[in-house]
This record gives sequence, C-alpha cells and structure tokens, in this order.
Amino acid sequence: MGLLMAWLGCWQLTRAAQKRQLLELNQQRGQLELSLQDLLVKEDRYGYQLSLEGGFAPGLTLFLDNQVYQGQPGYQVLRPLVTAQGLLLVDLGWVPQGEDRQVIPAVSQPAGEYRIRGRVARPYHPPLRLGGPEEEWPTRVQAIDTPRLAARWQRPVLPFVLILEEGGSWPELVRHKPDNPMTPERHIGYAVQWFAMTLTLAGLTLWWWRKGAAHDDDKEVE
Repeated sequence: MGLLMAWLGCWQLTRAAQKRQLLELNQQRGQLELSLQDLLVKEDRYGYQLSLEGGFAPGLTLFLDNQVYQGQPGYQVLRPLVTAQGLLLVDLGWVPQGEDRQVIPAVSQPAGEYRIRGRVARPYHPPLRLGGPEEEWPTRVQAIDTPRLAARWQRPVLPFVLILEEGGSWPELVRHKPDNPMTPERHIGYAVQWFAMTLTLAGLTLWWWRKGAAHDDDKEVE
C-alpha cells in the first residue's frame, strides 16, 4: 500500500509537469493569430488565435448544458459561423439557466457579417453525459458532437470550437475564460497528500513493529 501511495504521488508530480508544459504551450500559441486556411493544415490546432469574417447560420443555436459561472448554473451558447470550409461553432458566451429549467433562455440573433477573433479549443466532451432533452431547437446538448451535428444539419462541421474574444455584440451573454480545474498547483497538492499519507503509513508500521518487538522482549524476560 505504501509503495502504491508513493507511486501515486510521483504520478501527480509528473502530471503537474505535463500540465505546466501544456499551459506554456497554450500561452505561446495564444500569441499567434492564424487564418482558417493556415489552421486547417495543422495537426494540433488548439490554443491558437483565429481571426475571420462571416455570418452565422440562421436559426441554429446550441445551449451547452451544465456550465457553472460564479456558482450559478447556465449554458454556453454556441452558433455556427458559415465558412467556405464548413460550419465553425463559435462559443459566444455564458447565459444563466433561469428559474424554470424547461424554458431555454432567449438569446438575440442579429443578422449580418461579423469580424471575430477568438481562441481555438477542443469540442466539449464530458467523461459522463447526463440525460436531458436534445431534440428541440434551440438545442440543449450535453456535449459538442461535431459528426452528429454535421449529420443533423447536413453540412460539414469543423472539428473544433472558437471561443469568442472579440467581435459581435450579445449583451445578454457573459464572455469569460473557463476555469481549468486541474492546474499544476492542484496536482502538486495531491502529490503532497499522497506523500504525507505514505509517511504516515510508514510511521504507523514502524510503531506497530516496535510495539510487537517490545512485547516479544517482555515475554522472553518472563
């Protein structure tokens, strides 16, 4: 058991180093702005800045469920931007759920062309999907499944999401950077806990061994 806990502590330190490298890489990529054509030729696209111009497909809105902001439940609102390469899902921001969960919040849909800029991110796929209505439009979804959306909309959907940072105007939405729940510091904190438990177990084992040895000595004296 002690060896396992020590291994888990070392594993958390390794994860902290990996997460730190990933954050540094994303910070470097966040300073580079690419066109959509340049982005599509890259195998690893996430973290770059993307700037483009276009209009949103009318009548198509996704409400990504189970999104909490400042302790309040709500949705990330996504709309597909029409590009020559396919529909690009743009995360416009967060909206509160409201008192009645059965009622989808109203979000304005202004027409026209937009010049937007944002950060390229992975489509959201939670490890565990919760049940919920997914067949009504506007659609409340538990994950961003681009192949399914492409089949539903009968149009190509690009396999990444643009988190909007500049451009457009949706006053009812809150733009914010999603919190990263597993920072390097948190991994280090877990590692410290595992090492502390390892030392505690070692100390208890040593105390138990010494107690047993002293008991045997007392028997020999008798």
